[in-house]
Amino acid sequence: YGVFPADDDGESVWVVSRPHDWRPKNTLEALLRIDLRSKELVQEVAIPSHFTHDAVRQGDKVYVADTGGGGVRELLFPSMRPTGRVASFTVREHVNTIAPAGDPRHPDAVWALLHNIGSSKLVLVDMATGTRVREFQDVANKAHGLVPWEGGFIILNSGEGQLCKFTPPPESAPSDAKGILEVLWRDQQKTFM
Repeated sequence: YGVFPADDDGESVWVVSRPHDWRPKNTLEALLRIDLRSKELVQEVAIPSHFTHDAVRQGDKVYVADTGGGGVRELLFPSMRPTGRVASFTVREHVNTIAPAGDPRHPDAVWALLHNIGSSKLVLVDMATGTRVREFQDVANKAHGLVPWEGGFIILNSGEGQLCKFTPPPESAPSDAKGILEVLWRDQQKTFM
């Protein structure tokens, strides 16, 4: 449920360990550092997250999708200590995939894809303040995955069995402007992706 580089040379990665498929209160979730050469578990760090769906890194920050807790949590890299910054969402919004914004205008921002148990939303949230900078409704149906690509994002329109590209409108567009959802591939059986 999420993987990101642990070092610049690609020798190891951090992965999210969520040893369950739902939300038991007594199960510990962790980040595991795996050495790709030796194939050994090098380090394990408990994370303050429940029903974790994703983790990504941007510079000296790691962002964790705390789906069961309803938010995105920020950790310091490489210690993985919580900074105390949390961008709150509701549990029903079901934050499941995140991507660093990588935007100098919003240095503390993260994109969050909200499955929303139906009509999904894409939100740019400022981790320093917890405020929603931009929000797009009806991005897809029960969406998953969030890979920045060519000015937009590759996502799974899971409820429709589609691989799509969502392109947000420019920041200069009116606040009610909608983005563009382009279907790149479709499973004729509408398999949940």
